[in-house]
Amino acid sequence: MNKIRSQRGQAIILLAFAIVALVGFAALAIDGGRALSDRRHAQNAADTAAFAAALAKIHGGDFAAMRSAALLRAQSNGYNNGANPNGSTSIVEVNLCSDTGVTCQGLPSGADPSDYVRVRIKSTINTSFARIIGRPQVENTVEAVAYASDITPDPLIFGAALAAFQQDGTPFTGQGNGTLQVVGSGIFSNADTTGCPNGAMKLYGNVNYEVETGYASPGQICEGGSADVDETQFETVPQVPIPNFDIPAPSFTCSGTGQLIGNEYQPGNYNDITIPPAGTRTFAPGNYCISGDVSLKGTVTANNVNFRVGGAFTVNSNSSLNCSNVIIHRVGGSSDVSFNGNSDIHCSNITFYLESGGIGWNGTGEYDFTSPTSGPYKGLLVYIPAGNNQTVTLNGNSGSQYTGSIIAVTSSVNINGNSDTAGFTTQILANDIHFSGNATTVINYDPALVFTPTQYPTIELTK
Repeated sequence: MNKIRSQRGQAIILLAFAIVALVGFAALAIDGGRALSDRRHAQNAADTAAFAAALAKIHGGDFAAMRSAALLRAQSNGYNNGANPNGSTSIVEVNLCSDTGVTCQGLPSGADPSDYVRVRIKSTINTSFARIIGRPQVENTVEAVAYASDITPDPLIFGAALAAFQQDGTPFTGQGNGTLQVVGSGIFSNADTTGCPNGAMKLYGNVNYEVETGYASPGQICEGGSADVDETQFETVPQVPIPNFDIPAPSFTCSGTGQLIGNEYQPGNYNDITIPPAGTRTFAPGNYCISGDVSLKGTVTANNVNFRVGGAFTVNSNSSLNCSNVIIHRVGGSSDVSFNGNSDIHCSNITFYLESGGIGWNGTGEYDFTSPTSGPYKGLLVYIPAGNNQTVTLNGNSGSQYTGSIIAVTSSVNINGNSDTAGFTTQILANDIHFSGNATTVINYDPALVFTPTQYPTIELTK
């Protein structure tokens, strides 16, 4: 019986197709697995490179420093912006999202693109099996976008020099026969009260109001009497929530029982400190914890000193206090920090932190206070935490100067300009503010000399 010639070689053809199929499966399994692994690795490299660039920015680096940090981080992960150690090649691109032709996905609405950096990695892998079916290479493209915050501090309450946060009634009033000058800023009343003669802000008396950037309130601003006010500077703004300034209290301890050696007090714990009339005393550097009152009279010097006081802190009339690098921390009770009569007080780098009690800087004395220029209380002259509702009274007399923020959001602040020119380089934030003066009172707002909360830079991955 003869064989059928047309059936010869069929097994070879089937075997060839099977080999091609097996190679395809091998390419999918091996080369595809390599491509997937490289994509994951490249994405991790892009993420860490974007973080490195953002970190360089918040450390003050320019774009060149950011790019260098990103490239080094990508290189440490095996992507050299050229030939890689594993035989593949890669291109690493570093751009700000504000660069021409650069598109970044995932940015929040209203974001500043210059605060975002994009790292894109393109990697090319040489295949082993897929080249047999016409794929000699496989490409992956991944990218990451990181945000680096601007660490420039923002001014509190849009930089209003005088801000009263009470949401009803008339939290800001002015009266008297003098001049109120606000330089470099304006006045803000947070009340939504309408209807004169009171309104949300009442500018009355025979006062010349010279306010550089104007008056802002969600309520009505009222003027009357012989007040000289520029009505074109009135602005209606939204009411704001009462801010919560959670400024940490001073942290220091006292050891042992303090004592007076000669004319010098030594650090330690005291029941009371009372300096007799015409006394001359010095406080040695250190921490003083007084459970009761401090009453100073005569000539007193205190440098590099911290006071924690459970009672009143008083500088009596016809006395002199010279100090620097001082914290006065009032705790317990309702007694005030008071300066009376013709006292002459000059203190630099000083902060008054009053968990309880108020302030009465009274009389006709000359007061010169400047807040710290560094540290956690930089620019902070007076801080009264929310919940302490005691009154702050500031008498501005000839030669008096106050430099630094006064923050007392649940307290009333009374500003009295009594004679000649008094100067406040400050920002006063209070529940309500009341000005009364028979002289010229100058409120000078300088953002470099007032308190801004510590802001920590932020970096985060957005894509």
